[in-house]
Amino acid sequence: MRAGLYHGVTAAQGAQDGGIYSGSETYYEDGYVEGALYIGPPYRLDSNSDATTWKIAVAARTWGSDGQPDGEEYLIGFGTVQVKRMARATVNASPEPVAKGKALTVTGKLTRADWVRHAYVGYGGKSDKLQFRKAGTRTYNTVKIVQAGSTASLKTTVTAAAGDYVDVT
Repeated sequence: MRAGLYHGVTAAQGAQDGGIYSGSETYYEDGYVEGALYIGPPYRLDSNSDATTWKIAVAARTWGSDGQPDGEEYLIGFGTVQVKRMARATVNASPEPVAKGKALTVTGKLTRADWVRHAYVGYGGKSDKLQFRKAGTRTYNTVKIVQAGSTASLKTTVTAAAGDYVDVT
């Protein structure tokens, strides 16, 4: 038995078209099965259109008396999962250190995984949050929402509320 993700009409067709299946499973006496799905370009995902909703299925094999597989059935209806391409924000804030009440310029770039090129490429026109965390705390507060230009570059200027730590998430 193995779990997997597929998109398309049927789980069997999805498996033929390159569905994503578990690499290993652990079976327990009470019928509980545990496993992990391994997804990572360039292994199975080679099209950016693979970033979509996938259906969950289980492939159950039957074995003949000779110890060889004798059939496989796909069990469906276990739900769906959203497969997304990884996005990153790289940033730099200056001047450093940050002085309370002074202008702080934040520059950076948004990128997203391109599964065809097997690289991160510019992700222009999207927004990201500039957040502030006061030293000694764990809570971030959104200072400004910044939109990346067509080249995926980010740039904004804010007034520092304190001379502490700044982070973009």
